[in-house]
Amino acid sequence: MLFDFAQEVTLESVTFSHVGNNDEFSFSFFDNNSPTATNFYSSVGLGNNGSIQTYVFGQVWTGNLFGIGAIGSNDEFKIKKLVVSYEEMSEVPVPAAIWLFAPALAGFTALRRKRSAK
Repeated sequence: MLFDFAQEVTLESVTFSHVGNNDEFSFSFFDNNSPTATNFYSSVGLGNNGSIQTYVFGQVWTGNLFGIGAIGSNDEFKIKKLVVSYEEMSEVPVPAAIWLFAPALAGFTALRRKRSAK
């Protein structure tokens, strides 16, 4: 499963449900600076069948495209929750040119009226 975010996020943890014994997941991190993915593998299923397991990422993974999937043919689980953190984007300041828009619009309107009056 691919997770594509509109802005860069940092992965904190992923929670799996319906985990069986010895299920494993693969994790892929897609870096904008590299054409290939960085792959990371970890064991998930250490509990009873049907259990819920949370994996906390020890390494900082920051980006906007991540992949999580089962490794083996007998590995299966559901992704219950993905926790990410991100920086709030600040408000975009209104450029000074916006204040020139209204007078310019009034000028164009005046020119149009002048042309129609002829």
